[in-house]
Amino acid sequence: APVLDMPTDYPRPQVQSYRGSSESFRLTAEETKELEALCKKTGATEYMVFLSALMITLSKYSRQEDIVIGSPISGRTHRDTENMLGMFVNTLAMRGRPEGKKTVGEFLAEVKDLCLKAYENQEYPFEELAEKVEVRRDISRNPLFDVMLVLQNNEDVPLKLKGLKITGGLSNSEVSKFDLEFNISKEQETYSIQTGYCTDLFKAETVQWLNKHYREALRRMTENPEVKLENLSLTDAAEYEKLVHTFNDTAADYPKDKTVIELFEEQVERTPENVAVVFEDTQLSYRELNKKSNQFARYLQSFGVQKGDTVALLSERTTDFVVGITGVLKAGAVYLPIDSNYPEHRIRLLLEDSGAKALILGGNKAIDQIDIPQLRVSDAEGTMLSASEIHVEKTARDLAYIIYTSGTTGRPKGAMIEDISIIRLVKENNYLKLDEHTRILQTGSMAFDAATLEVWGALLNGGRLYLTGEETLLKPEELEEEINRNGITTMWMTSTLFNQMINLREGVFDRLEDL
Repeated sequence: APVLDMPTDYPRPQVQSYRGSSESFRLTAEETKELEALCKKTGATEYMVFLSALMITLSKYSRQEDIVIGSPISGRTHRDTENMLGMFVNTLAMRGRPEGKKTVGEFLAEVKDLCLKAYENQEYPFEELAEKVEVRRDISRNPLFDVMLVLQNNEDVPLKLKGLKITGGLSNSEVSKFDLEFNISKEQETYSIQTGYCTDLFKAETVQWLNKHYREALRRMTENPEVKLENLSLTDAAEYEKLVHTFNDTAADYPKDKTVIELFEEQVERTPENVAVVFEDTQLSYRELNKKSNQFARYLQSFGVQKGDTVALLSERTTDFVVGITGVLKAGAVYLPIDSNYPEHRIRLLLEDSGAKALILGGNKAIDQIDIPQLRVSDAEGTMLSASEIHVEKTARDLAYIIYTSGTTGRPKGAMIEDISIIRLVKENNYLKLDEHTRILQTGSMAFDAATLEVWGALLNGGRLYLTGEETLLKPEELEEEINRNGITTMWMTSTLFNQMINLREGVFDRLEDL
């Protein structure tokens, strides 16, 4: 009986056209012998082994344990149809569950049983099955599966035409009927696998790697049928070396013995008149930001803030926030950014849990009935406190800030971040170019950890930090204008927001160097 709950509704780009290409590989004679030996040992056919290996490969790629692959079948179940002209081919939707706890042998046995039952019902029309399966239909894809596996295992009967010699060969079709189509045929005692693919979805390099991993899956299956699927690796020794050692060679010589404030003050010495931070019509040079933060650090100390104390800030995208966190660090304290949109009960919880000694406010907001000073950065400017350098003994292993989890799985937890972690993130890194030409548009909440890269990535490298309102970030036209007007080079965005912007307005991010 047909299965009516086939899983097909997973994220996938819309395909505008099915332009196709193909890549191919051939098993060695030794690999073919091992495959045939596995078939003899388990009673499975070559098709069942190829199908199992492909399901395992796709499962590893997609991290899914429910895989559906289409496969054609001749449909000539009666002897009377063997010599009859006509199209009898039907399509089977083969559904396997390559779950990690199963061994190769167990999964192959399941696939064998699946195939035998499918063969018994091969006359059930695919079109009727597709109509009965209740899934969301999409004209850019097939209804039950996106991958086809074809094994040409009919007898190779030579065609004889008078005066003509006919031989078979692989074709490179310019049209792809499926996302992926694996055509397998046996030639000269070895198997040849040709993988056709939709060029709107895959690059040639991607399919080459897929073929490589498919071949490795076949090899590992025949090598050890008792291995669990979760332990079956698709990487060979060379790829393993690259993934584990070459890609993980992230050692970098960065200033690990200095603090954030020491590096900031060095940058002030190098580029005192360069613009450090911009918000609407307000901008501060490095010299101005340094003086304001020195004065604010002394202002904090006048309220009893000492080295190691926690100072909370209701975060808003303004220059005052940047002055505030810089001043907190200059006072030797630890800053705690709290989203100003949080409800008061959550703000109170974070203040209590962190033991904050002061709360820096933004805008007109204030919190009732708390026993710690509530301060504003602008209040320090009306005092006679000095704006000269202030020195508090700190090391790179002292805390710089605390940031709290969302609390969706229970009580929010505070992560304590040291200076050295900030410095390793933004100085002499090997993934992002940050220098005096960098212009970063700050996009996330100041209470989100990504603000660390945005704020200190600019200020510790002589770059310029741009702050803007949330309403601008959510409107593609205004965001594009902001990027172009300020010459933004670098942004940090969640993939969800990035894709949303791309879908709403193509080209909005074309000029950016780093995203």
